[in-house]
Amino acid sequence: GKLYLAGENAIYVIDPKSGKEIAAWKLDGVSGLAFDAQGQLYAGKGQQIVTLDAQGQVTGVFAEVGGPVWELDAVPGGGIAASVG
Repeated sequence: GKLYLAGENAIYVIDPKSGKEIAAWKLDGVSGLAFDAQGQLYAGKGQQIVTLDAQGQVTGVFAEVGGPVWELDAVPGGGIAASVG
């Protein structure tokens, strides 16, 4: 597997065994990250929750949440939970 970290303006993909960076995907204002049961990656981006593809490109806006996204989590049975400021 891989480790995904939200940095100040990027998502970092890390090999957890070696600790080496595999990729750095630029995403201004990135905050929380979550994967759903189907493997879809979600990221907080300002006041939005966006979806990303396997190369780190934004593929769509999942939700406008009305405040800065602090944290995301996948919900059992489907869906995404968000902490919003």
